Amino acid sequence: MPSAYFVLRNQGGAFDFSEVDWRIAVSAASERIYWKIGTDPTAMERVVEVAASVEGDPPFALLFTVNLRADQAGQFDNPLDTLVAFEKPPFDDAETILRAPLCQLIRNAKDADVAVPVYYVATVEGAPERSDCYTKVVEHILDAPAEFQAPPLKQIAVDSVAVATQALMPEIVVVSDDLIVPDAWTGERQVVPRNSATFAPGEMIMLHAMLDYVGRDLPGTPLASYEVRLDIELRDAEGNVIGAQNDAMRFTGQPIHSVPIRGDYWRTGVVTGFPLQEPGQYEIIYRLTDLNRPETVGQTEITKTVVIE
Repeated sequence: MPSAYFVLRNQGGAFDFSEVDWRIAVSAASERIYWKIGTDPTAMERVVEVAASVEGDPPFALLFTVNLRADQAGQFDNPLDTLVAFEKPPFDDAETILRAPLCQLIRNAKDADVAVPVYYVATVEGAPERSDCYTKVVEHILDAPAEFQAPPLKQIAVDSVAVATQALMPEIVVVSDDLIVPDAWTGERQVVPRNSATFAPGEMIMLHAMLDYVGRDLPGTPLASYEVRLDIELRDAEGNVIGAQNDAMRFTGQPIHSVPIRGDYWRTGVVTGFPLQEPGQYEIIYRLTDLNRPETVGQTEITKTVVIE
């Protein structure tokens, strides 16, 4: 099971975490770390639920962030003064518990949504300062777990067979990849494949794919979930890249829990779609990355050639 739990709350603009830099920091830690990032309050509830369900005494931290621009680095001596001046009541009892160059970890009063202290990571935008700061914060929390209050703990059963199976799984594979008719289903609630790869300008190009060997966080428990990132690349008939969108979608969900695990436990479906306006022949590359497995075994591509006319 993971040895630390984090909720990263994005508030917009200068108060957002950099997921790229955070992943660098997490990958540098030797421990297994469970975390969620975003503005959705259910993300916090999810991590609180997971942290409260494990056996042991792992650290738990609810993190907000404050980013200064690079040209504001000279004002970094005491970000806590700025926070107190900006909104005094939540910060009048705050304290700086980690201080490093262009990096501070500030603890204030308890958040209304969860009975644990709230921590603010103050840093400066851009690598390497921000990535280094995240790494220092993670190391500090892992080195002093007793300082970080976790929710009330209870035990959770873990299917060791599922854990061992995931550790030995082969690389992710594409079981099927069909262009489909939008909003069309058979009587068995199965999608309807499209018989042609020719589309009218503006018509929705829908892909339905089934993947196998998709990893789970907390496999073999009722809290297991998957997360697959989609990057899209568009090429013209000559193979030139004419467009790309990284992190175009995230596919998340929870498999059906059973002990022993079902035969389709690692199988996961994804559906995505978008239109193209200009006539011509195109090659669409769908790059799928399993965020719960190393990229060496957790990344695959689907290529579709379509005609717009």
